Order: sequence, then structure tokens, then C-alpha cells
Amino acid sequence: MNLDLWLLKATCCRFVLSPSTSFYFTSSLTELGRRLTSSIPGTSVFLFGKADAEGRGLVQRRKEVGWFKRPVVYHHLSHDLGSTPTPTHGLTGVGAIPYMMNVNLTLDTSNLTLGRRVAASLRASSPGGLPGVQAMAFPHKGRIEVACNVDLLPRASLSTTPSEHVMDTCLGEEYVYTPASEIERRVHNESGGVALVGTTLVGFTPDQARTLALKALTSGLDTAWKTVTAKRRM
Repeated sequence: MNLDLWLLKATCCRFVLSPSTSFYFTSSLTELGRRLTSSIPGTSVFLFGKADAEGRGLVQRRKEVGWFKRPVVYHHLSHDLGSTPTPTHGLTGVGAIPYMMNVNLTLDTSNLTLGRRVAASLRASSPGGLPGVQAMAFPHKGRIEVACNVDLLPRASLSTTPSEHVMDTCLGEEYVYTPASEIERRVHNESGGVALVGTTLVGFTPDQARTLALKALTSGLDTAWKTVTAKRRM
């Protein structure tokens, strides 16, 4: 089976896992990582989500392996499978988590302190933060980029949502997520008048991803995602 399609299937299965299939699914993902490192000598892998024995999330695992440290010293990066990381092969993450969008916003400033304050206001872990949002700020081409991971959340998991938070529904209204427009609104309110140069949605909305995944799985067209522009300015 084509590796891209295998990965697509693994990602989709995360939504329909039952307790009885969790062990099998975890084993399958670990095997995928082993196949990758054995078929491409020099490749290294770290595991996250359902592939990780502790179920640690992607952001947590990236921090633990040293993903965000600059400058990158590849042989200092930790890994779970394969060879010691090198500049040639980098470090690959293998895992499965509920669908996650990436929304990147660029502020017309070089003030990293401001960027970090804006990012903190977005995080779900902060008081009044946006549900399902993880965020960090860093310098990018003379400006500050605020990069957000936006998790898909089971609707039933949110007992209450503050009235000022706008949430979009998807996948038969069983899941909700914070839309890019709501993130933009919060950034505008917290940036103290600093202009927002642009917003990029990397990838697809949850419903777009589901449509493309079903198309790939039912038609065998494992490059269906290429028919849609993967990076868009909003």
C-alpha cells in the first residue's frame, strides 16, 4: 500500500477508535515507524498521540525531542526509532491525534514580547483562552509570527463555552473547533493596534479534510489532497 495512503488511513481511524481497537492501532502506528526507518536508512522517528505509549500530544513531544531549539543541532535531538537524527534526513513524527488545523498569523512588528503576550492570550490553557488552541510566537522575516495549532474537540467534552467564544461545528456537528476568524479577532484585540499582515491556514478545515480522506479511501486516489491549494492566505 502506498505510504501516503497508509498515513491517511491511520489519521482517519483516530475518529472511530474504540477501547478494543486502541492497542492494535497503537501497534500499527509503531510498525509504520519501524517500516519507515528500515526502508529509508538514516531516518529517525519520534512517536506521539496514539503511537506513544503515554499518549503524549504532538506539541509536548516536539518540545521534549528539542524540535523548537535554535540553532538546530540534529544529533542532540532525541528520537524513539531509527538512527540518530541528521541534517540529511531530519526527524519524522509518527502518530495519530484528532484532526488539527494550523493557523499562522503575522504581526507587523519585531517585538517578540508583544508576540508572546498575544500567543498566551490565545492558548486554551490560559484564563479566557480559546478552546482547543495552542500557540507560540517567534521572529519570522523581520516580523513576528504567531503559530497556532487548533484541535478538533468532541462537542460533548465542552460542558459550557463562554458566549463571547465563537465555535464552528463539523463532522455531523459532533465536533467543534475555534475558527481562524475568531483567532484573528483575538489577535487584533490583544496586539495593541499592531497591524495583522496576514493569516495563513495551512492544510484544510476539518470538513475539507474529511471529504478528501473519503475520496482517497474510496477511489484509491491517494493524492486527492493535491487537488486543493494546501496553503491559503485568508
